Amino acid sequence: MSEVQYDIVIPHYKDEVNLSELLHDLVEYNKKHKPRFINIINDGEPSEDFITVVTEYSKVLPIKCYSCLLYTSPSPRDRG
Repeated sequence: MSEVQYDIVIPHYKDEVNLSELLHDLVEYNKKHKPRFINIINDGEPSEDFITVVTEYSKVLPIKCYSCLLYTSPSPRDRG
């Protein structure tokens, strides 16, 4: 039987506590099948807490971070 391979995508917006808990659970309870990558899509400026959480868990998990401003203000429909 081949090894299970999968990626995880985590949308994130100013909720470092839940992000930390999720990453902690991946380390503690998911010992058999590790993800290839954990892609964290950060909507907004990364806070110091976000950087701290990601830096700490990057030591034991294959984390990739992306910044994506999903919502802009004013939106195109607000301008017209």
